[in-house]
Amino acid sequence: MKFRFLIILLLCSLTGCSHLFKNDSQKQQVYGPQILSLVKDALNGNAGANDSLSKLIDMKLPLSGNYNQVSVDSIQDYANGRIYFVLLEHPIPTYNRFAIYGGSGRCYLLDKSLDGNLKTSVYKSGGGVFIQVEEDFVSKDDLQLVRKSLYLVSGDTASLAFRDFSELKNGKKSFIQNIESFTKDSISTAINFGKTQDADVFVFDRQTLKYTSRANKFQKTVLDEINNYGKIVIKPQIVDEQSALEAAGVKVKRDSVQSINNFQNDEDGFSLYIPEEWKVIKNFNIPGNLKIHAKGTYFLNNSKGARFYVVKIAQGDSAESYVNYPFSNFVKGKYTVRFTEKIITGNNLYLYFEISCKGKNFLLFFEMPKLVYEENKPTFQSIINSFEINA
Repeated sequence: MKFRFLIILLLCSLTGCSHLFKNDSQKQQVYGPQILSLVKDALNGNAGANDSLSKLIDMKLPLSGNYNQVSVDSIQDYANGRIYFVLLEHPIPTYNRFAIYGGSGRCYLLDKSLDGNLKTSVYKSGGGVFIQVEEDFVSKDDLQLVRKSLYLVSGDTASLAFRDFSELKNGKKSFIQNIESFTKDSISTAINFGKTQDADVFVFDRQTLKYTSRANKFQKTVLDEINNYGKIVIKPQIVDEQSALEAAGVKVKRDSVQSINNFQNDEDGFSLYIPEEWKVIKNFNIPGNLKIHAKGTYFLNNSKGARFYVVKIAQGDSAESYVNYPFSNFVKGKYTVRFTEKIITGNNLYLYFEISCKGKNFLLFFEMPKLVYEENKPTFQSIINSFEINA
């Protein structure tokens, strides 16, 4: 059975990780065959090997030997020695993995958000090392998509520096975005929409270590095609955490995945889960956080100094009408969700989401001290993932 996979785990599918060896006295040079041996042991259920790989494999899932690809490759980084990267491709995307390890065994990055057929390539630009992963997959029943991700290895860390679609095929329509130039400061792309040509520029932000575009021209076109898909979807879709687990053969009750929504706003048409100690004020005049005046629902936790707002976006508008920051990330499942990077100002953190379904759009944004966010991240993830738009 083929599954059509779209990532919904908003804040926890891409992570940093720890050392291959657990204490400094064990740190030593590691090599590709050693990492490959650990990967194979982890795939066979060896918890110790999996711990050494910073939990590359989710041991809560049934073991599966049906991988299309299990590979370990490497590149020489002249500043930091040899870098290893692991790629796991499986017919069920829930099992897909990409990880980057340093030559001393340190795990730099672990990505669980990849779909379809995968292939890697390596680039060097501006003194940096970039590892590209290309995904070739199907959305809905027959939208053929290609997406490219560039991971920047810098010093003893790695991060997802760029991710965008590069191709969409929908029947006779074929749209393509190619990278034309790639420097340490920007990525320029050429876009072919069939009858029209366009271009986009992604500028590198040295604080977030990401290339972002304010226009996101190709991404918006792809999301429009997905959202306006008019056929009845027949094939199974992975659209949330429950369906991702069920695709792997795990039976999960809905209550164990997501808390029951206990707040309903019938006027604006949404519901969500609110933990205890949170107060709610409807029809609230949002203070000077947005570009334009807006009213919405205000949620406040005085003891933590945390707050968030939900604003129903006017018909025909988008989140960019309200917020200056680029919505450079997105996921598509039951809803289309676009979101900004974490915005840090002094000791405070800001995070903005646009959640859309069938012409209904909402802006959800958080304000809180950085420490409160880090200490209560699962709570905020539960709130975000619980958001429901009324039919």
